[in-house]
Parts: sequence; structure tokens; C-alpha cells
Amino acid sequence: GKFKRGQKFRLKMSIGSLQNANPRMILGIINDTTNDKSISVGNIEITNKFTFFDIFADQVEQVLQAFEERGRLKVVVVEECSGDDRGSKRNDRKEKSEKRNYRSGKSERSHRETSKRGSNSDKPWRNRR
Repeated sequence: GKFKRGQKFRLKMSIGSLQNANPRMILGIINDTTNDKSISVGNIEITNKFTFFDIFADQVEQVLQAFEERGRLKVVVVEECSGDDRGSKRNDRKEKSEKRNYRSGKSERSHRETSKRGSNSDKPWRNRR
């Protein structure tokens, strides 16, 4: 749906919750600095010192340039959000570790089951005596 419109980049702005940043303020800063209300900003994530936000690829250049020329804050590109090699490598690594955890979890489970089964067959045996 909405998000298929091209590549997105994650940008970092040098303002954060320590400066009372909030999403509306960030959008205001971007609109004022670029002087363009048509910039669509994706996810906004605010940490203590920085704000991360997603911008469509075809608008990244414009945003960066505006902040370089007119912005009081520093904005840099952190990463490409989709379809870039770093991202896919990172996911591979995550999947592999998840599979490993799953395998070890399974072997623990089967141990538990056998011990449970053992104790169950104990009881009737004891009762019989």
C-alpha cells in the first residue's frame, strides 16, 4: 500500500528529547527548513540526543541540502531502509541465530518430555505395588 512508493532512507537529526523534541516539532523543523510541505516523513523515533526519521529516497537530497544551507541542526543519513546489502546481511544473521536457539530449545523440550513420561509411568508402577 502506502509504503511501496520507492526507497526510504533513515536520517538522523541532532536534536532529541533532552531538547524537548517531539514528532510534531520535528515535522515543523523539516517543513520550515526545506520550505516544502510535501515532504513525507515516515517513522519518527526520538532518543535523548537524536531523532531518527524516514524520508523517501527522492526527497532525501532536498532535505539534506536544505539543512546544510539553512538548518540550525545537523541531519545525516544513517542507512537505507530497504533493499540494501547491509540490511539483508543483518537479517540473515538474525535468522540463523533464531534457528539455533529454536534447535536448542527443542532438545531441552524433548528431555523434559522424556523425564515427565518417566515419572508418569513410575506412578502406576508404584501404585500397583
